[in-house]
Amino acid sequence: MSLLPIVHLLDTHAEAGEIVADDLEAAADLFLAMVAGSPTMWADFGVFRSAEEIDRHIGRAVDLFLSGILPRG
Repeated sequence: MSLLPIVHLLDTHAEAGEIVADDLEAAADLFLAMVAGSPTMWADFGVFRSAEEIDRHIGRAVDLFLSGILPRG
């Protein structure tokens, strides 16, 4: 999967002053790891979560990521 669409999305929001990130490629990589990495890793070990559990995980990952890049103050 290419990080480019996520980088472009983050860049759009950074240019608008809606987020603060000094390295958009690293931020995109971390976002993807948070959202998809854990479910993928667990699936590799044969642990599959329900759709509801995956949705909850994604929501929490997005909330955590945004709390790290939203402007302070």
